[in-house]
Order: sequence, then structure tokens, then C-alpha cells
Amino acid sequence: MQRTLSLVLDEECRIALTLKEDDNIELDKFTSHFENSDEIREKFKTIIEPYLIQHQNFIKSVEHKTGKKYRGSIVILEAIGFKEPILEIKKMRVLYKKHLIAFKEMVKNSQTMKKFIVLDSIRANELGIKKLTTPFIQREIRYSNYAVKSQVEFIRAYIKRDKKSFYDSLRLIIKAYEEIRKTNPKLKTIEAIYKEYLNQKQVDHNVDKQIQDNSEMEYIVDGFKFQADEIPYDLDELENMDSNFHPDGLGPIK
Repeated sequence: MQRTLSLVLDEECRIALTLKEDDNIELDKFTSHFENSDEIREKFKTIIEPYLIQHQNFIKSVEHKTGKKYRGSIVILEAIGFKEPILEIKKMRVLYKKHLIAFKEMVKNSQTMKKFIVLDSIRANELGIKKLTTPFIQREIRYSNYAVKSQVEFIRAYIKRDKKSFYDSLRLIIKAYEEIRKTNPKLKTIEAIYKEYLNQKQVDHNVDKQIQDNSEMEYIVDGFKFQADEIPYDLDELENMDSNFHPDGLGPIK
């Protein structure tokens, strides 16, 4: 199924610039390497800027109505059929790196996952297509105990392993999560989840670097040079060592 990554200026998606066209899975893989739409705009700026200049009159009219600077939206477009005489276009959310990271957290919320099943049914009925979820996983989502980590992990792994439907399932899960957040504001935003991930990643990096730095430290013991992980004594013992201290407990050699 072909889709396009596009810059869209109008609600009907008639004024749209194609940035990249590809199979739906490959296109989602591509965008999920970016942090946000600003990075996509930067990558395609050589074709975006001339397009914005070309449609500057339309852009100015939008800015006049809204009182805000306007540069269009980065979206995924898919042609889903004809409503004579017009080709009907479906506009979809672009998936970024933060969405992949937040997936693991969103699956933990039972209300979100049950809402996901509802949205999947609505999507299938509206488009006349097959559901993303099977009866088996629908049952697991409805009746699993979300306080049990292994059950939640099973649901997450089951959804993720279907490469053909994973990204579209993720879109619906995001939509479900955002709708549940409207009545349960205690749920973290996707941005907050991603920020926590980045913070933890930095902490882990600092710990790894500290371990690496410590392993590169050298000590001289009895005239021999040792790396930190090679010395035959505890580091605290070495720091406290003096002429009367014998970490092997045997006393001075006579």
C-alpha cells in the first residue's frame, strides 16, 4: 500500500507537496527515525521552501485569519478511493521516535487498550477493511490483568510482531491514549514519557562512562602496574594502604 509523506497547506489536502512516497511500512520506518516535524522540514527544505514561496498568497490569507504564522502540516496521505469526481484522500499522523518509545508505556493502560479495540472496529467499518486486531488479541486485551507485567508484555509483543499492521495499530493506540487522557489527566503525555526515556538514557550513559573511566585507571602496587579490574586488592584498601597495612592479612614479609 503506497502512501506519501507530504506537506499539506489546506484542510482538503488539495494543496500538498509530496516529500517522499513509499510502501506504508517503509514510510513509517523512515519517519520514526526523526524527533519531530522540524527535522523532516530541515531534511526536505530544498523543496519545501520554494513550494511555500509559490503558495505565499494562500499562506498569508491563513495567517490573516488566524493571526498566527503558518507553514502547513507534515502528514501522511493515502488515497482510499473516489467520491465522484474527486479522489478521496485520508490524512494520517506521522509517527516519530517518541511514539515508538511511548508505545511500551501506553500498552500498560487497560482503558487505552480497550479503547483501541473500539477504534479498530470503527476504522474497519468506515473503510470497509479488515480489523487490525484478531479475536484472540481482543480477548487478551479485554481480560488480561494489567497489574501483571508478563500479561502486558505478551500483549505488547503480540501487537509489535505483526510488522504489516504494527504502525497503524500504534496510530490507533496513540489516539486511544489521548482520548483517555482527556478524562484521566494524571496519565503522562507522550512528550513526558519520551523525556523520561531520554533522561534515563543519559543517566545510563553517564554510568557506563564512569565504569569505563574507572576501568582505565592504573595503579602501581609493589612496583607493578595494574588496571583497575586487574588489581588483587579492593580499591578502598589501596586508597587506605600505608606501610603498616597488609590487605592479605599475613603481615610484612620477613
